[in-house]
Amino acid sequence: MTKKKWILFGVGIMVVVCILCGIISVAISDNEEINSETVEVVPTVFQTEIVEVVPTQILDKTYDCLQDNYPVKANVIEVVDGDTIKVDIEGIVYTVRYIGIDTPETKHPSKPVEFFGAEASKKNEELLKDRKVLLFKDISETDKYNRLLRYVFVENMFINYQLVYQGYAYSSSYPPDVSCSELFLEAQQSAKDNLRGLWLEPTEEAETEVQKAVEEGREGCDSSYPTVCIPNYPPDLNCGDISYKRFKVEGSDPHGFDRDGNGIGCES
Repeated sequence: MTKKKWILFGVGIMVVVCILCGIISVAISDNEEINSETVEVVPTVFQTEIVEVVPTQILDKTYDCLQDNYPVKANVIEVVDGDTIKVDIEGIVYTVRYIGIDTPETKHPSKPVEFFGAEASKKNEELLKDRKVLLFKDISETDKYNRLLRYVFVENMFINYQLVYQGYAYSSSYPPDVSCSELFLEAQQSAKDNLRGLWLEPTEEAETEVQKAVEEGREGCDSSYPTVCIPNYPPDLNCGDISYKRFKVEGSDPHGFDRDGNGIGCES
């Protein structure tokens, strides 16, 4: 092969190499462009909130009553009472009221301490103090006191349900946040049938503690109901008009709360 042919051959090789490099470069560039277009960018706020816990497996039973709302992660910083906590969500403190349940009062500004209220608060603190929780919304964002309305989970435990099931709370749902109301009614019936928690007869010691709290503000309270503060008759009141359940009835019972005469008012 002559020198001229060798030169032409070398030039040809260089041209082929350049063409191949160009093709590869274009392919890489196109691939990067495609990748950049198909990456789903999720706002940071949702990245911290999305947790795959719906439906949640608790006590060997799947509860699918929760709405398809993303749960929010939060840190419990204070247990207020049996059905209310304060949480930190990304540096902001919120008060959270549990949906669908109601525990006996311990800190109501116009009501005395109710039977089993202290036990309910203690249990709530035992379950939630300094814990990380997941908060699920139903329909409403807040109540009239601007408290977040939420279903609360610790790991795989449904706190709202547990408090009712173990007898520390009553089922108490208010529309439109009623997705789990049937579940809570079932839990309450189980607690009632098995005499758990507040469905037990009050012990003498418990009644004494409640009585001490009641005596501090009994003005205007009917003496037939010594462990709670119910206004004197008239007007006539029904169980639906008051928040108390299963309280002691003595004497004349002017409101007729103890229909079966067993000494306990508003049992159901």
